[in-house]
This record gives sequence, structure tokens and C-alpha cells, in this order.
Amino acid sequence: MLNLKILNLTHRGIKLLYVNTLDFENDKSNDENKKLMITFTHYLEFDTKGEIDIINLTNDLEDLVNASGVKNGMLIANCIGSTGAITTIEFEPRVLEDFRKILQKLVPKGAGYRHDEIDSNAHSHLRASLIGPSVAIAISKGKLQLGIWQQVVFVDLDVRPRSRRVAVSIIGKE
Repeated sequence: MLNLKILNLTHRGIKLLYVNTLDFENDKSNDENKKLMITFTHYLEFDTKGEIDIINLTNDLEDLVNASGVKNGMLIANCIGSTGAITTIEFEPRVLEDFRKILQKLVPKGAGYRHDEIDSNAHSHLRASLIGPSVAIAISKGKLQLGIWQQVVFVDLDVRPRSRRVAVSIIGKE
């Protein structure tokens, strides 16, 4: 039989939903394996400027890992919406400008895309598809496993300012 424990908590103003699962009652393995598995979900919400606005999410994600109590596991962050994307990059102004330029060169605005017949943001959808909607990052010893110059960013690719949501799930053990 699987035991579930669901908690709704608030930590530093962050609303948290925990679903802790215990190992099966008949499990004969050692006590170390019977520690709680934590499933933690949170939504980041923020406003963007549109047209390749790049938002650094790294500090928010690190705060969520700390609040979750997960020491070893995985963080998954995904964009809710088809004109946003999540990736990693060095959050340095010149690299960000280069990134914007390469996106504009690879998928230029107004290049005769069929979707532009509907609402003039085909390039936004195509750029988002190339970058991708999510990242998965290992957590070890309570820390995101990122390189020293590697930050997690949300990229707003739509043609106008938007209110955005990013779903963050953290799964692991204490």
C-alpha cells in the first residue's frame, strides 16, 4: 500500500504544494530507502515586454529548490504558452544581444509565414519551437547543477507584452 501525504505550505511568501510519497509498507529494504520522495510544484508569474525579452529565472529556481527541501533530484521548468521558451545561457548583455540577433536572422519577422495571415506572430511561434518550452536540471546536495556562467532564462518571443507563467516541478529526496 502506498501512503501519500499532501501539504499546502507557504515559505517566504511562496505558496508550495508538496505531495510526499512513502515507500510501500511491505518494503523490506533499509531505512535509507524509506525516506520521503518529495514532489513539489510551483508557478512563477511575471510580466514581459515581448519581442525577445529575456528574463533570468535562476535565482527564483534556486529559492524554490531551497524551499522544497529536496537535496537530490530533478527540477523541471516549463513555459505555459506557445510563444515563450526556456533555455540556459550566460546572462551577460553582449551574449543576450547576440542571441537576439541570431533569432532574428534564423527566423525573421514578416517573412511570409502562413500563420501571419491569422495574427502576425508566426515568427514568435517558430522561434519558441526552435528553443523549446522547458529545461530539466539535476539537483545534487540541494544545489542546481549549473555551470558558473550558466543561467536559466525565459525568452518571451511574442509581439507584445504578456503576463507569463512557468510551471516548476521539483522531484527528489530530502
